[in-house]
Amino acid sequence: MTNRKKTKKNQPRPLPCTDTGNMERFIRDHRSVIKSGGHDRQWYVWTGQRWKPSPRDAAFNLALETIENIGLEAARSSTPSESEELRNWNKTSESEAKMNAMVKMAAQHEAISVSAGAFDSDRMMLNCANGLVDLRTGELLERGPEHLVSKLVEVDYDPTAKVPHL
Repeated sequence: MTNRKKTKKNQPRPLPCTDTGNMERFIRDHRSVIKSGGHDRQWYVWTGQRWKPSPRDAAFNLALETIENIGLEAARSSTPSESEELRNWNKTSESEAKMNAMVKMAAQHEAISVSAGAFDSDRMMLNCANGLVDLRTGELLERGPEHLVSKLVEVDYDPTAKVPHL
């Protein structure tokens, strides 16, 4: 994403009213909850526990939110002309072509594009129902979207659990 100059009130300038601006908005608003497989037909969403494959409609629904947020940008804009430009761009962005452009461009952006091989690449981390277990140390860690985990063991990790003798 590009660096934006600050306005007088130390607020970032609004993103441009272009397809690229909409892509930047999408990434800004949703980078922690959605990843792409490098194209607009393969998506992963963060469930709070793992990255889960998702149909394209997840990206579409987030794109709708992004467009709604343009209306909020208009309401917060610093000048009447900027507000009008953003309101007009909000309507323009509702078109299928603009929605598709936003999703397609975002899918290819390095901020959210990830290869399938990047998921679960640390074989010494086990994703359990109550957190991420470092198998090197036995420590239970908080997990987040930055941990590219897609597999989940649906049982809580208990470091004090007794091993049954068979």
